[in-house]
Amino acid sequence: MKGLVLLSDEVALLKFAATQGALRRTGETLGHEIACDYFCESGLADLEGDQVRLTAFGQRLARRLISTSAAGTVSIPPALLDALGPQVIFTRSPCV
Repeated sequence: MKGLVLLSDEVALLKFAATQGALRRTGETLGHEIACDYFCESGLADLEGDQVRLTAFGQRLARRLISTSAAGTVSIPPALLDALGPQVIFTRSPCV
């Protein structure tokens, strides 16, 4: 698996999703929707209607970000992603 880079707004949104349980895909900004789509494409979340819910993998990553007080742009190396796994293999588009 490749590493993952999350921009500061994506880090904040992922941490928020972990504490709130879900996000609405349609946010106040285009960046919010793009981040939600990115979470789905990266296997961090699933789309259920207009709700974006973190996968187990997304929850583990978000908890890691919270526990380390991560802020700003974060680069997550492949070894950490593998340790947080298991990853999913998509057979369908998770966000459509």
